[in-house]
Formats: sequence, structure tokens, C-alpha cells
Amino acid sequence: MPKLRLHPTMLVSTIFLVSGLAQMRGQDAALNSQLIALHDRWFKAFDTNDSDTMNAIETANITLVMPNGYILKDFAPRKKADVAGSGKDTYFHPEIKRTLSNVSVRQFGDSALLVGIVTTESPKEKSQSAETVSFVKVSGQWKIASAQWTDLVKPK
Repeated sequence: MPKLRLHPTMLVSTIFLVSGLAQMRGQDAALNSQLIALHDRWFKAFDTNDSDTMNAIETANITLVMPNGYILKDFAPRKKADVAGSGKDTYFHPEIKRTLSNVSVRQFGDSALLVGIVTTESPKEKSQSAETVSFVKVSGQWKIASAQWTDLVKPK
């Protein structure tokens, strides 16, 4: 059986390819962490009626598509009253716990998509929604440009 010889150029090329892939994975992990943390801050701001933080995280022309298909747009910047709701809705309390799972983040230049499952637990209920959040980079900062939720139906 003949010995396999690796030409020095091929060896150097392979090393650069492997190190480049490892660096890209590190960048992907950093982007995942950064966007998940921004997502968590956004929901915490919503649950605690922090309109200032929400305005800092959202683009001025954010669009939200609710699970029932209702589209919210042209409401930024938010005011405290916009976030506070009627006080009867269970989603406007700091005791709400939200957990993001099955997360996938993909970057496309100065935009990125976060797709995952949001589990929302309140004293009254527990629900799950599939979520897609669109991020754009504005002046070097990631901001949320749109989000859409679809309620997950429990299997019968």
C-alpha cells in the first residue's frame, strides 16, 4: 500500500481552513449569546413596564405579529402607558417567567434571525409559542426590528 503524502501547501491550507472554521464557530457562539441576552432584556423590559429599555432595544419601525394574526406597527417609541396595559392582563407582571429553548440564530450581514420556543409561566397559566425575532444592526448595535409568535398546540 502506498504511503499518503501531504504536500506542504495542502497541509498549510488545511490548517488555515480548520482554524477559520473554529473562529467562525466562536463568532457564532458570541452572536448567539449576545442576541439571546438582548431578547431576554427585551422581554424583561416588557414584563416590568420598562418602556425606556424597550425603546433602546427596538427599531423605530418595529412590527410585531401576535399569535392571533394581529399586526402591531407604527407604535414606537413606546410610552409607559403603552406597555402597562389594562392591568387585567396576566402578561404585564414581573412574576412572569419566560424561558427560551430550541434556539437557532442565523446571521445575514447586518441582520440576524432568532428562532426558538418561548415558554411563558404566570401564576395563572403556562403556554408555549414558536417565535421568530428579526434583528438588524443599527450604528453598530443589534436592535429588534420585528417579532412573530405562533401558539403551540398541545398534542391530543
